[in-house]
Amino acid sequence: MNLHRSQAQRRTGWALATLLAILPLCTMAQSMPSGSTAPSGQRMAPEPADPYVGLEDVMGEAALNWVRQRNAQSEATLQADPRFEPLRLELREVLDARDRIPTVSRRGDWLYNFWQDARNPRGLWRRTTMAEYRKAEPQWEVLLDLDALGKAEGQSWVWQGSSCLSASSTRCLLALSPGGSDANVVREFDLATREFVKDGFRLPLSKNRWTWLDADTLLVGTAAAGDPVTDSGYPRAVRLWKRGTPLEQAKVVFEGLQRDVWAAASSDRTPGFERAFISRGIDFYRGELFLLEGMALKKVPKPEDAQVVFWKERALMRLRSDWRQGDRLWPAGSLLVMSADALMQGKPDPVALFTPTPRRSLAAYTTTATSMEQPGAAARFPCPTPGPCRWRPCTTPRPRRTSGPKACW
Repeated sequence: MNLHRSQAQRRTGWALATLLAILPLCTMAQSMPSGSTAPSGQRMAPEPADPYVGLEDVMGEAALNWVRQRNAQSEATLQADPRFEPLRLELREVLDARDRIPTVSRRGDWLYNFWQDARNPRGLWRRTTMAEYRKAEPQWEVLLDLDALGKAEGQSWVWQGSSCLSASSTRCLLALSPGGSDANVVREFDLATREFVKDGFRLPLSKNRWTWLDADTLLVGTAAAGDPVTDSGYPRAVRLWKRGTPLEQAKVVFEGLQRDVWAAASSDRTPGFERAFISRGIDFYRGELFLLEGMALKKVPKPEDAQVVFWKERALMRLRSDWRQGDRLWPAGSLLVMSADALMQGKPDPVALFTPTPRRSLAAYTTTATSMEQPGAAARFPCPTPGPCRWRPCTTPRPRRTSGPKACW
């Protein structure tokens, strides 16, 4: 009830403030003859100071205090609702249920899962085989217990994910965040010994970004090397780091602008199509993509707001805005496939895999060895080698619990 009164009071306050702001303008308009303007020598009043300019320093104490105060207000309002505690208990019961279906990612012969419940609030990183996973109660091999690690190190570690060199490699990089912040530490882990690698790759606490190039080489974006960061606090530079060498001596291969959101690296380790990329985030919707060839960068010719993913000898481009190529206009929301070489040469040969309609848009897609799949549909490229192949409609089996056939091109 107090919430409703406070909202009403705020609305009244806003209305009064608006009225007070408009009245002087109305008085000025009435006092001036029709068609006249303010005297040429008269200056407009300066704009009032922005009371929120201190929030621009996102990690400054003033900004953090402002966030704490807003959080405290929100928490007090939510917790005052009589539905809050019963709902919290219901949600906790669901999240801690041990009969949940574990979500897995497949890497080689193993299925990996990160599991949290009442017994393991920080979580277990574990794996099993496909044969075990099909059982009602699979047997899991625990690789890392975050609760035990945090207790041993006196730190409240939160899992931020793993990145392994390859499906057959035993080496992975694990990201751990103290308390769940954006910043993390990165440590090299050995799946065979289930231990962190002594004198392995390690990145100190920072908003780190990284990718494997080979067993002894990483591309990293980090402020830990003393590099400048963007206004958003994310890495602005990317370095090529060799095993056994100081991070500060790693060669800088790219540096963005301070006003950018981030600079990051990624890699594609598909056999025969190994590639490394540098991405520059201009903002959350626009960016540039570069192909790293040796130590040289080659810019991918694409619209700034388009997403491009390389897929073996092809490239997939997802459009956020209309894109004109010659006499053809590809509408925003389209998903296009083209030759990767033709794209890099500035002569793309796009074919539409998906075109939006007033009642249909693309939510997501994924790729396999030979097909591009959408929810409820798929696109299959039938040619085993590069060439003038055509995408064609086809039908593939669907699990019983899903509806509709797959469509292939």
